[in-house]
Amino acid sequence: MNYIILSQRIDIESDYKDIPFLRYHFPKRYRSQINVGDKFIYNQGNRYNKDHRYYFGYGIIGQIWMETSGDHFFAEIINGKRFSSKVQIHDPKGGYLESINYEDVREKEIPPFRSSIRPVSKAAFEKILDISEDYKIIDRSLLQNLIIEALENSSGSADIVTVCKYVWKNYEFELRASGDLLYTWQYDIRWAATNLRESGEMKSTVESPTGIWELNS
Repeated sequence: MNYIILSQRIDIESDYKDIPFLRYHFPKRYRSQINVGDKFIYNQGNRYNKDHRYYFGYGIIGQIWMETSGDHFFAEIINGKRFSSKVQIHDPKGGYLESINYEDVREKEIPPFRSSIRPVSKAAFEKILDISEDYKIIDRSLLQNLIIEALENSSGSADIVTVCKYVWKNYEFELRASGDLLYTWQYDIRWAATNLRESGEMKSTVESPTGIWELNS
């Protein structure tokens, strides 16, 4: 068992057939760097936007199989968990978190951020987990927060379809792991919106256009 970093872009659409927290799609040149049982941390990278460089979850590598073309592989994700807050790539003490005990896994101190799959020391792995606040557990009480997050992502106003698409895109894993809520959340989220209107955090149905949910500024 090894500790690795998986690069996973979640800020843009990708040509890879990844499903975050469920499966990982990667080129065959990385096959020797990932094995069943490896523990990993997800890294969102963006060479042009420093705000989109962070760690956002972790899990264990399950089964690995070759894509039909033979040029790529898939890896099953087991026990994947999303951090409840992003972990920035920099060590609060200076340098990069992945540089902690780097000599255990590579020669150079600066992490090879362009590598989709790369080894990381156990000490660095544990430090990232220590900084994180673990992961979100989705239940009915959290749906109001997800509505607010989705509306803020849409400049404060969106229809229910847009809100639900946002929630599913960003919290599919958590919803799948939420038990019966997986089958009722699109119904429950309407009640959550009603509660937000009653508390004054969302505009009433009289104040908003038909079918539109709006935050109170």
